Amino acid sequence: MLTGSAGWAASETCQTIVFRNDSGTAFTNIDALLPGACPGSAAWGDYDTDGDLDIVMAGDTIPSGYNSKVSQVYRNEGGGAFTDIEASLKDVYIGSATWGDYDRDNDLDISLTGLGSARIYRNGITTTNTVPAAPSGLGASPCSALSCNVTWSASSDDHTPTSGLTYNIRVGTTPGGGDIMSPMAITSTAVLTNAGYRLIPQMGNAGQMLGFEVRGLNPETTYYWSVQAVDTTYLGSPFSTEASFTTGSLSRVYLPAVIK
Repeated sequence: MLTGSAGWAASETCQTIVFRNDSGTAFTNIDALLPGACPGSAAWGDYDTDGDLDIVMAGDTIPSGYNSKVSQVYRNEGGGAFTDIEASLKDVYIGSATWGDYDRDNDLDISLTGLGSARIYRNGITTTNTVPAAPSGLGASPCSALSCNVTWSASSDDHTPTSGLTYNIRVGTTPGGGDIMSPMAITSTAVLTNAGYRLIPQMGNAGQMLGFEVRGLNPETTYYWSVQAVDTTYLGSPFSTEASFTTGSLSRVYLPAVIK
């Protein structure tokens, strides 16, 4: 998703465009018919817990050379269609809108800021959303001296389809550690009863992949890792049972002698 300006001054055209990933580096404008915002912001998040990503946006529009404001939530109807749900958000200049579960009730609330304004909107949806299942089937191969490919099996969720889940990896040099890759979530019930609670409202660091190459490692070292599934409301599963892998040795390279 892209927001911004396509011009200058009175001729400025504000745009909000959604590009569909058609595989690899190919993207297609789906003509989502969203209002433009410049400057402004837009963020993905599943506010209604139906398993697809909706949009919250805030910013300035410039139709016919004068400034106006926009703060709206658009529900994803599927097939590239989005509907303004008329959420009654305060319109703000130079706006910024983000998702986050401030009250920890497993749905996404809104933080909205702008010129002279800062507000939090609580999500009043009553749909029950449970955490995804913890991933299983962890494996690690191949491992070189400086990197290792880790893999896991797809997880499941009550609302988000399996293809919509993302995954978050934790890697450390000690059991339960995260000094190599941060968990970005609570990993222990000693801190919170719901271990796996996400500390940031974002997709997992491995995206939708079922494998990840961990790089920048040390030779002949044992690493401990686990993974969690993240649904479209950014609710995290418990972390999987911990696994480990050991990196290999550095290969010696013999250079030909040069006699001068």
